[in-house]
Amino acid sequence: MESAKPIKEGNTVYRPLLDTTLTKEDVRKAKQELNEKPEDYGRHLARVRDLLAKEKDLNPKTDDEFLLRFLRARKFLSCRTCGLHVVLS
Repeated sequence: MESAKPIKEGNTVYRPLLDTTLTKEDVRKAKQELNEKPEDYGRHLARVRDLLAKEKDLNPKTDDEFLLRFLRARKFLSCRTCGLHVVLS
C-alpha cells in the first residue's frame, strides 16, 4: 500500500481501498453508528457462530473478519442477526 496515498478534498480525506488502518474518527464512528465495541467482539462472534451451527443446511464462512463485516452491516444488533439463515442461504 505504500504507493497509494490518501487524497484530501476540502475537509474530507479519502484513503486507499485496501488501507486497513483505523483513525480516531473511524473508531468514534464505529462506536456511535454501528454500536461496535472491540471488547464485545468475542460475545457477538460466539452468538453468530452458535446461530450458524444450528443451521444444518448451511456451510458459511465463519472466520472473524467475515463475521465482523456481517455484524457491522447489522449494526451489531442481535435482533438483526436472528434472520441469519434467510440472509446466508
